[in-house]
Amino acid sequence: MKPSLQCIFLCLLAARLLALGCPTAWAMSVSVGELRLEYALPWERAGAGEESEAESAILRRSDTTAPLTVMLPRHHTRLRMPEEHFYRQLEMVWRGRYGEAARMDWLDAGGRRWRWLRRPSLDRAGAVVFHLVTVIDGRAHHLLAYAPASTTELPEAVIGLLSGPVGAQGNGDTPGSFPAAPATAPSMGWRLERIVHIRPGQAELDRMMTLERDGLGREGGITGLALKVKEQGIEAFLQGFVWVPGPGRREVRHEFLHRWELTWAAPPSLWRDDEAAAMAVSSGAGSDRVGLGIGLRFLCAEADRLGAMLDDAQRGEAGAGERLEAAFASCRDKANGLTQAEVTLSPGEAARPVVLQAPDYPALSAGERGLLVLTLQPRVGQGSPGQALLGAASVHYVYERVR
Repeated sequence: MKPSLQCIFLCLLAARLLALGCPTAWAMSVSVGELRLEYALPWERAGAGEESEAESAILRRSDTTAPLTVMLPRHHTRLRMPEEHFYRQLEMVWRGRYGEAARMDWLDAGGRRWRWLRRPSLDRAGAVVFHLVTVIDGRAHHLLAYAPASTTELPEAVIGLLSGPVGAQGNGDTPGSFPAAPATAPSMGWRLERIVHIRPGQAELDRMMTLERDGLGREGGITGLALKVKEQGIEAFLQGFVWVPGPGRREVRHEFLHRWELTWAAPPSLWRDDEAAAMAVSSGAGSDRVGLGIGLRFLCAEADRLGAMLDDAQRGEAGAGERLEAAFASCRDKANGLTQAEVTLSPGEAARPVVLQAPDYPALSAGERGLLVLTLQPRVGQGSPGQALLGAASVHYVYERVR
């Protein structure tokens, strides 16, 4: 066909489509994983270079007094838990990270259910972020909508974008849109290899009873103590008596019982570098006031020494705990971004979840092997009853690097 005739043909085709009332013939779509959104003007797609750098598909709308930017991250995580559990954990992470600034709700649009969060933007001054998450075929898909800080409700334009035709259409964009940015390589992470429970043996418990008794001096005594270390909790009690002034200058024996009970959510068994985990901690209704130290630490040494150190600590070998702490200390300067936190709970209290981010892998010497260890250790105040007892207990979740 000659160029002039081809031009006339295209013009006639366009006029025919408009006459038939088919504006959707000019719509385009963007797909990320199993999520596809159809859009048309005034939504505009960013260029391939910008999307590749952001590792996201990007749409913008600037036709209103409240400009919008929508980003669809190309990384979509496969769930390792039931969907309901995933949404509960997601809410804990959001509340732990943003506190009172977090506002959450549900949205049903386009045949899908979305959990969304409104929060201040961390990288764009004068903006808020609406973070929406939905699960499709066992994978979590995210959408981030940036709007002016004065925007209090999820913008109607975003709801309209989500309400269009949605379906599982593969990973490619439809013709007429910009080429898809290259898929990102699978992220590295950490796999839970073992859980080490450090608890005192009977000889050590006898020594602690002596320490607690010496702390009371002639004013009282200790009649019993116990310590139980579990995968997701610690229980302990300390029982004794003190002599207090009574009637007629006589001393009266006053019995006491201190109890401590802590439970926490299980950490992830596979922890990707780009994922955060929320550590939710609670105390029992009959527990005394108690704290929990939460720390991410690196353990590094020659490969054949690491396993032996952990085995000795698990068995309660003499001096094993001190050797393990010395190994932790020697690795302290080799890694950045390690989380250290402490929560203190009253009886029956649930603490705000502590958000943990997996750190980068450290630079190790030749022949060294590194493990990531999440350490949980109960604590009470200096000089308080039970200080020695609880200080001897800890749980260590040991992670090994995987691709």
